[in-house]
Amino acid sequence: MRPAPSPPGASGSAPHSGHVSVTASAIASREELAEGRAVIGVGTGGSAAQTMGLTLRQTARTATLKSMATSLRRLLRGEPIRFESDSEGRLAWLGRARRIPIHAVGSGPRLLAAAGRVGDGATMYASVDPDILRAGVACVAAGAGESRRELADFDLAIRAPASVGRNRMVARDHARGRVASALRHPSPVPFRPEDAPGVERLRREYDAFQHATTLASWCSTGWWT
Repeated sequence: MRPAPSPPGASGSAPHSGHVSVTASAIASREELAEGRAVIGVGTGGSAAQTMGLTLRQTARTATLKSMATSLRRLLRGEPIRFESDSEGRLAWLGRARRIPIHAVGSGPRLLAAAGRVGDGATMYASVDPDILRAGVACVAAGAGESRRELADFDLAIRAPASVGRNRMVARDHARGRVASALRHPSPVPFRPEDAPGVERLRREYDAFQHATTLASWCSTGWWT
């Protein structure tokens, strides 16, 4: 059994770090190079937004996910959208409509349900623990049901930090920053009482300018060693 090649695309484009028209143009260009294989992931962009002075609470909005997915679809069909300046714009060079699957990225219950409502697929950034994954899938399924779709219609993916190496401690250090980043976001299930203080401390001290590195917070000596 051989794994299928990964489709080319972006795993989590965000509205705060790039205009949606630029994102649409970029993925349409990628689709020209790999016709029928491109996929685009959309998220709310918490880490990038934090470096601009915004908080995760301000950015993690279901309306943001819906707006991003809707605008991308319209632009990729060659339709105009209304920009923040109140002017209309479209991808003038597109030539023909592009059917590029949109995967919505989420971690907590609200965003995972929104992913089920607005995405062609959903990417869960919510651990690999079986109980957490089951809860996350249930959230996606509930959102899909609201838009009169079945979970079987979806591509489901897991965004899971991992590192492989000969030295166990070095490999864990390489993945530790990504784990710390994931823990800043809501979970489909509550954290265990004994873990909650450590999670809260990490959320307070996480340095977005060192995003996903072992320097991002106190994760180099974190409590999940």
